[in-house]
Amino acid sequence: MLQELLSPELLPDLLGNNRQIKFFPPASDRSAWDKISSGQAQQFWRQNLLEQAQALTGTPWAELTASLFMAYIRDGSRTAYEVPYFSRRNRLGLMVLAECFEYRGRYLEEIVNGIWHILSEPDWCLPAHSEYLPDDPLAKPYTARVDLFCAVTGMQLAETVQLLGTELRKISPSLVERLSHEVISRVVVPVENFHEKSWWLDGFNNWTPWCSFNVTGCALTFLNDAEREAVLISKLLRANDRFIANYKPDGGCDEGPMYWTVAGGKLMMLMDMLDQATGGALAAAFKTPLFRNMGDYIASVHLCNDWFLSPADSGARGTHMSSGQIYHFGALSGSEHLQRIALAAIYGFNPGATHPPVPVLSNYCGNFLTFMLRNFFWLPEHTAYQEPVHKGITLLPDLQIFIARENPMTPDKGLILSLKGGHNAESHNHNDIGQFELFCDGSPVIIDTGVASYCRQTFSDRRYDLWYIGAQGHNIPAVNGVLQQPGYEFKAVITSHSATGNGGSMTLDLTAAYPAAAGIQKYTRCAELNVAAKTASISDQLAIRHGLLQIDIPLHTPVEPVIAAPDLVCWQLAHGRIELKITGLTAENLEAVTLEDERMIGSWGKKIYRFHLTGNFQSGSGEWRLLFTRNS
Repeated sequence: MLQELLSPELLPDLLGNNRQIKFFPPASDRSAWDKISSGQAQQFWRQNLLEQAQALTGTPWAELTASLFMAYIRDGSRTAYEVPYFSRRNRLGLMVLAECFEYRGRYLEEIVNGIWHILSEPDWCLPAHSEYLPDDPLAKPYTARVDLFCAVTGMQLAETVQLLGTELRKISPSLVERLSHEVISRVVVPVENFHEKSWWLDGFNNWTPWCSFNVTGCALTFLNDAEREAVLISKLLRANDRFIANYKPDGGCDEGPMYWTVAGGKLMMLMDMLDQATGGALAAAFKTPLFRNMGDYIASVHLCNDWFLSPADSGARGTHMSSGQIYHFGALSGSEHLQRIALAAIYGFNPGATHPPVPVLSNYCGNFLTFMLRNFFWLPEHTAYQEPVHKGITLLPDLQIFIARENPMTPDKGLILSLKGGHNAESHNHNDIGQFELFCDGSPVIIDTGVASYCRQTFSDRRYDLWYIGAQGHNIPAVNGVLQQPGYEFKAVITSHSATGNGGSMTLDLTAAYPAAAGIQKYTRCAELNVAAKTASISDQLAIRHGLLQIDIPLHTPVEPVIAAPDLVCWQLAHGRIELKITGLTAENLEAVTLEDERMIGSWGKKIYRFHLTGNFQSGSGEWRLLFTRNS
């Protein structure tokens, strides 16, 4: 798609004709910077960011020691090094924005110090993405690896120079020259030398658009050579066409809502940058159905309040999503649905909020400047809260996501039921085919726990030993003790779906979701919402080829349930009561699960609850039904 509009033959002339392009106005353009600070949300952000910058000025910058780097190999910790690494980049971005707002010179020394610290780092690649010699906890030298955050670092420095290059050159031309040299040598040149489909150029997941956006920004800022830029960008366009080709017509992101920001959302940012740099050459791409659907995905998987679906490595809450990015995507694609989600995201999905949430530096992986710039320049001046409006039934048939809402116009009222199909080789995959979630009156009842903070094990051959990633952490049955396994061959098929004025349903064939050892002859799961009855149900039918059938299904909930009887479980919620009537299985083994990981605590608090539904079927086949009824 992208190569058709930006061919290698056209690119040099298009780039050469737009050499003076600035993606955002420099700090010296005071009318532009005064204008973007005039909206209600923008005024709050501006004042808060200035207060944060003032509080940090003169304090020590985060240290990055060899011991912190070695922690990844020694004990599997990613955060030991990543937290201070991201802190440096986010603090630099904060100081750049503060100087652009005030333009009085009082943050320039901080900016120079931040640049100096970053340029002095021996490697911009994170420990988790580095190459190592055997039994060596420090990265191999001179390998020039451009991972996500090496590229992000280059982009933060590029945007710093775009905004304040003139002012920094007055302090030290040598610093800016060194900065340019380091970004080109650490970010641009290695990618120029990458093999055509090596590493993230294969187009498999978010790394492709995320890295491409940052590398392109570095090249357009520092190379000043249209022919060279064209060769590099053509390589990146081919990679991103491979990324786009992995998407089906419904535009669903198999990496989950949390990764949409740096997958489909980052693709939009790359395309927008190139559209500006080529005088509008990508305008037609913004109006394609696939582009629009890729954007609308993030609105489709919004549930209620700040809750989103949490499949794959996604958290459940979306309070820190980039509202500017979402709004701009909607503006480019013509999606009012997406723009409404953005105007809710500004206020943390809280209609009673008088101002947006405070921007928290630690919530950004070194991208603070990039995302906050776009919050200021891409959002309209008037940003009053708008309630998201959904359909009663949302179906993404290619991704196999089904969401049924009792009250789509007021999503914090009534029942919301979801069901996920797909396959077990999705990007950031969890073994979760058939996972369902249930929300009631804006509160989670049955949940997908999501993922904990990343560690060395998360992306190792022991990934699925982590309970929240393996099938054992999802509400899909262990069949005679056999669980779903990773791999594309383990997949679901949609056999039917419906949408009526009284709700809707989707049925999945899960026969192929299990390995042969399970002996499954046929397995189907149906999720159905009945609006008139105020009920949501999960109905399963499963038969094995021979022998006794034993079933064990774990259910996770953040609200303590009461197992009133073997076939009855109750929840008392803030605004009502949910009853679960169980047919064919027995509820047992209720336990409290203490959460110690900050990422999970951010979604669910410090404790969730788990209970099991179990059953033995002598005939080798069984049926069971979970009927949730809302009483409020």
